[in-house]
Amino acid sequence: GVVVGKRHVLTAAHVVDCEVVLTVRATFADGRTLRLKVEKVWLSRDVARLESSEDVGTAPPIVGPSPRIGDVACSATGMPARGWNCGTVETVAPDRMTVGNMVWRGNSGAGLYDDRGRLVGVVVAGYFNTLTGEPLGTGFASPLRGEFMPWK
Repeated sequence: GVVVGKRHVLTAAHVVDCEVVLTVRATFADGRTLRLKVEKVWLSRDVARLESSEDVGTAPPIVGPSPRIGDVACSATGMPARGWNCGTVETVAPDRMTVGNMVWRGNSGAGLYDDRGRLVGVVVAGYFNTLTGEPLGTGFASPLRGEFMPWK
């Protein structure tokens, strides 16, 4: 997931099975584990906003404008993150965009960032080789929308 407020995290809804789970445990980069409750879900976009009862202790990212076809977009590679993988935005629709970068298993819910480090989406899926499990070079993300943010 990606921190978007003092007590809020966005992730892919399928990661937390939002129709069944009411709270999840999240481990942050500094090793802390917190309990987060599922606050709001947008199933058609595969996005969930989680809320902590305490400050998550990480500064939220700067939010960028909606990406356009041809823009560069980057996401973390692997789980746990092993680096960054960047590609070009190939399609943009109100509810989904495709990016020509490798999305690895376990990346769902990660932030998608533009070439200036601004958050522009949430990674929700990727194409994989069914025999090897290796990514095939196309990732899918839900473009960031104001309604996802905790101040909406």
